[in-house]
Amino acid sequence: MQALFISDLHLSADRPEANERFFGFIEGKARSAEALYVLGDLFESWIGDDDIVERFNAVIAGFFAALAASGAPLYLMHGNRDFLDRRALLPRRPAASCLPTRPWSTSTARRRC
Repeated sequence: MQALFISDLHLSADRPEANERFFGFIEGKARSAEALYVLGDLFESWIGDDDIVERFNAVIAGFFAALAASGAPLYLMHGNRDFLDRRALLPRRPAASCLPTRPWSTSTARRRC
């Protein structure tokens, strides 16, 4: 098993092909990973947790919830386009997800979350 890292996907409803590749990745390789690290700029923009009511953002949150339910740990880090708090995006299972407040290494991530 291996840890997987993604960054700078800049997902938006206006990029359906990129979204479909992301969904396939989450439903496939990410489920068998030791952990998934999202290193920022997952969205083209994220204006805060109130943005979760937008259908597209709720769909992404649903994919992350399904990933967490499969047992794959999920670690999210802010980027410059989505730096506002994203707790609404995290699955409700705290052991399966983490939103660190500062950069971390993979060797210390689990201890800090």
